[in-house]
Order: sequence, then C-alpha cells, then structure tokens
Amino acid sequence: MYSESYSKFLNNLGLKIKHANKELLELDDIFVYPDLEHVTTKSAITYKEISSKKSLSQFDFQYILGTEKSGKSTLVKKYCADLKNNYDVIVLSGKEIKHTQTDEVIRVFKKKYNISKDFNKNLALIIDDFQDCKLNDRYIEEFFKNIHSDFKKIIFFVDKQSFVGDRAKHLNSNFETLEIKSFGHVKRNELYTKWYSIGLENIAISDDNDLIQKVDTLANHFDLLLRKNVMDSKPINILTIIQTLDNINLSRDFTLTSYGHCYNTLILGLLNKSGVKPQDFDSILSFISFLSFKLFSDKKNKFNNSYLYLTIEKYKESYILLEDIETILLNSNILYINERDEYLFSQPYIYFFCCSRYIANNQNNMSDVIEKLCNGIHTEHYANILIFLVHHSTSSEFLEKILSHGSKILSSITPHQLTASENHYFNNNFRDVIENEMKLIRLEEKNIFSERNKLLKEKDKLSDDHPIDTALEDFETDISKDDIKENLEFNEMQDANSAFRCLEVLGQIAKNNYGSLQKDRLQGLITESYVLGLKSLSFFLDIFIKSDSEVKDFMLSIIKERKLISDDEALKLAEKMIFQICNSICQYMINFISKSTASSYLEPIINEIISKNDNPAYRLIFIQSQLRLGKLPKVEIRELYQDEKDNNLLVTNLLKRMIINFTYIHKVELKDKNWIASNLHISH
Repeated sequence: MYSESYSKFLNNLGLKIKHANKELLELDDIFVYPDLEHVTTKSAITYKEISSKKSLSQFDFQYILGTEKSGKSTLVKKYCADLKNNYDVIVLSGKEIKHTQTDEVIRVFKKKYNISKDFNKNLALIIDDFQDCKLNDRYIEEFFKNIHSDFKKIIFFVDKQSFVGDRAKHLNSNFETLEIKSFGHVKRNELYTKWYSIGLENIAISDDNDLIQKVDTLANHFDLLLRKNVMDSKPINILTIIQTLDNINLSRDFTLTSYGHCYNTLILGLLNKSGVKPQDFDSILSFISFLSFKLFSDKKNKFNNSYLYLTIEKYKESYILLEDIETILLNSNILYINERDEYLFSQPYIYFFCCSRYIANNQNNMSDVIEKLCNGIHTEHYANILIFLVHHSTSSEFLEKILSHGSKILSSITPHQLTASENHYFNNNFRDVIENEMKLIRLEEKNIFSERNKLLKEKDKLSDDHPIDTALEDFETDISKDDIKENLEFNEMQDANSAFRCLEVLGQIAKNNYGSLQKDRLQGLITESYVLGLKSLSFFLDIFIKSDSEVKDFMLSIIKERKLISDDEALKLAEKMIFQICNSICQYMINFISKSTASSYLEPIINEIISKNDNPAYRLIFIQSQLRLGKLPKVEIRELYQDEKDNNLLVTNLLKRMIINFTYIHKVELKDKNWIASNLHISH
C-alpha cells in the first residue's frame, strides 16, 4: 500500500478552491482531461490533437509541454492516480533527480513519501518540471539509458519555454512530444457541468433544465471574458473566475464592473502566488498600468531591458516603487522574456486591463486618446482597449464619444430591417429554394446533450468570428470556400468591422453598467447596437444582391467545372448556395446582436425598444435574446409567424430554424413542442 502522504498528494488539488456544496474538493470533483497537441517529426513537423486520457495508454515515453498554469502539475497527479492500479508509480520533481541509477531514484521517492513497500518490475516514472533536472550533459544520456531499461512507462512534464530554449537536453528519439492545449468550448463546458454537479446527491435525477441554464449563463460570461486571444483558457483561470463571479457581491471594488473584478483578481492572484505582500498590490498595479500605456503610446508590444529600465526611472520621478519590480513582474509571470531577450506580457488581458486602467484614471487628459481608439475600433487591439475601458469607466464623455463614433459608421447604409419589401429579392428570386428548405424542417427527438456537444465542437473548429466565414462553414460543398471569398469585394470591410466592434463595446457598456446608467442612456446604447448590427447586415447582403449575376455566374462556372451535372441542376445548386450564404449571414447577425445585448436585467429596456420599432429584424432579435436566456416567448413567436408567413419567406425560415435549434439544445416539454409544431406548421 502507498503511504497516507502519497494518497494526499493524489487527492489534493493544491489550489484554494471553495464550493458552496462541498467543503473539501477532491481531484476528481473538477478534473477535466485536457487535449494535447501531438507533435511529430517523422517526415515534416505536423500537429494532431489527442486526448490526454488516450495518450496515457497510447504512448509509453512522452514529453508533455505546458506553459505557466496550464495544468501540468494537476495532470501529473491524475496520471499517477490512473496508473497506480497497474504500475508502481514513481513521481518526483526534476530538481530531485540527482542520480542516474534507478535504485537511487526509487530511494528518493520512498523517502519523500515515507513508503516501505517493495516495488515489482512493472514500474512507471513521472517527473514534473523536468527542466529543473540537475544532471549535466555527461550524465543525462546515462540516466536516459537506465530509465529506458527499468521503467515501462515514462512521462516527463516540461515547461514549454525551457524545452524550446534547451531542446538538446530534452529531445530523445524514443519520446513523443505533446503540448497541453487551452480549453476550448467542449472542455470548458465539461468543467462548468462538473462544477455545477458537485454536491448533487443523485445527478441522474437532477433537474436538467436547471443545470443547462447555469452552464449557459456561465458560458456567456466566459465568452465575453475570454474574447479572442486576450486570455488563455486554462483550468486555473476558469476556476478562479467561476469563484469570483460566484462571490462577486461579497466584497469588491465597486469602481470596477463584475468582469473588471475578474481580471483584477487574476492579476492579483499572480502577484500573491509569487509572494508579493497585499499592501504592495496597488503600487505594482499602478506601475504595470503606466508601463502598458507607455507601450500603447509608443506602439510597442515587446521591449528590451533598456526600455524597461528607462520606464521604471520615469515612473519613479513621480511615484514610490519597489526596488525589485523587474524581478517581481518576472517571478509572478506577468512579464516573461522570449528567446530574443525581449520582454512581453504573459497574457494580453494584463496589458489591455492595465492600459485601460491608466486611461480611466487619467481620463481628464485622455480626450485625444479616446478619439484615437474610436477611430481605430475596427482593429482588434483598439477594440479590446475600449472594451476593457468599459470595466473601469462610465464617464459621460467616454459614452458620448463612443455613441457619436457609432452613428458615423456605415452612415450611407440604411439598416436592413428584414421587412417583406426589403426582402423582395430573396422572397421572389429564391422562393422555390426557401420553400424546399422549409419542407426539410422537422421537429425531431434528439439528445440535447449530444446536440450541445456537437455544437460546441463546431465552435472549436471555427477560427474566425466573422459572418462571411461562418456562412461559408454552414453549407456542405466540395467547392473551395477560398474560391468564393476571392470573388467577393471587401474594399469597405474596415467600416463593417468597426460596426462589429462598436456594437460589442456598446453592448458591454449596457450589460455591465445596467444599475448605474439612466434608462434613457441604456435605451440609446441598445438601440445604437441594433442599428449598427442591421447596417452590417445590409452591407453584407448587398455584396450578394448588387452583384447577383456576377456571383451566380461565378458559382456556375465552378460547379460546371467540378461536377458532372446538367445546366439546370447547376443553376439550382448555385441558387441554393447563394441563398444559404445569405440566410446564414442573417442568422449570424441576429445571433451576434442578441449575444451582445441580451440580459435579463435589460428586458424592460429591450421591450420598450421593440414596442417602438415593430419590424421583423427587431422582433427576431428579441426572440433570439429570449431564447438565449432559456425562455420561449410564445406570444411574440406566434405573432411574428402570422404576420410574415405569407409574404416574407426569408423571415419565416429564419424564425423556424431559430426555434428548432432551441429545441435541440434545451429540454422542451412535450406540450411546448406540440405548440411549436401547431403554431409554426412544422412536422414532427
């Protein structure tokens, strides 16, 4: 039997994790196997995704790479627990490997965990932080030779930066190289579900709807917090944010929004783990903010030692600063040094949060900066600073500049409200296509958890959050999507991107500050968000409508070239493809607007906006927003269908698809399904 201390090692998370339903969490309560990127160099370097659970049995000799807080040490514990029934598992840290002989390695392990049992020949060796191994180059090869002879399974966990910097020490021809990936939508959903299942006496009979609603609410928060590339979706970050959101009203700085508090907690957590005293947090955060804004002003994202030194000296002219600030920032992993000796922020969110913090704290002198950010909102960089600025400031000047800029975007374009007259082109030119599409819509019985998992996998595959890319993913064809995209003109895409970013900023301002902004201001923010989204819809649809013959001829030429079908069949296929793209763009924009603005706290405001704008687009956005909140607005669904079913097939199709998709991923009662089938004339 293994010792009690070893058992505690396996069960202990090593994290300060609290849960309302269970006082002491064990590893299996919240552990989710991460996916790994398998790197192979047999011919050329290629990458293949594999589950860490599968790799444990598939490969006997592995290097597993990971960055700071990627979950390496937790995976070490899980692998030890998984292997201990079939192997005698020896687990040590790299710095504890000081001998080349297997007997000495085992002796160190036994002493560490007070183990007296004898081991058989079925041995497994797991070393965490192998980059800290003290063996020099003369003895490392002897060590490898011995362990290959004596251990049947060997797994080395290595810091990614150390591996890249000293590949000669680590690379061995018998080892597979794998890298821990951040959690995508599927893995995050698995973790959310585990979190909300803790403490349930019988999960098998628990309320599915309650669990789904909690998971969806959390997922919506994380979609906004993680954004695109601003934060690695690591388990520890996710768990920290979950706890922060759960305890957000207990004690916090009310100058920050809820999301602002989450980012702030993560940064302070990095400082705390590196041993920084709480009384020094504010001083360090102030300097990081000063440094971030200087990088923004100088248009830099990395810098050398000299730049950091001069910035420190400049800051110290006005403020008191700890003498070892450089060491603190490196030890806490706020900054890191790359292979070219350049300093970078370890996570983009640290830069964005601190840069916007500096702007908010000095907003009386930042009028030109806000103007600059608004004018550059089409870029991911400037859009992120503005969105993070939302977490720090709700000044009237800031809001007015954003609203003023938003009103100028796509100023020559009229919002597409999806009325029958505006949809005349689709309702007439594609009537047969739409009618055939709607005949295929059926209310089928599906496993909601399988459907949700399928949807999450699709989200993980999508690399770009853009209507054209998403639309091209939505139909199945062997015609190259690049061929289609190359034929479309995107000369005015900057304005369209600006509309997207501005819509996001306005939506976040409204959702994060619903309690501190007056109702008329909230109404203005939401209305402008709707207008921007529908202007974008008009822009993208016009690409196809105004170049109808050119797009159709282009698609026909490709279809005829690659498919052995008649001219009539080719024409029908081309029309179907054009409609599917346009229909997907409509779906995307309705969903994007609702995602950016939907909030249970804003329902009274949104209801008032809808009552003043009785058009199909606003009504679809309202319905989609309600569906996102887990509600089925029957009155609005029935009225919209009755108003549009005869003359507006595009809207009718969008509505039916919207409701059917909701039933596939939510637990809908039989009586409600019967209501849907009856009122929307859908077969089931």
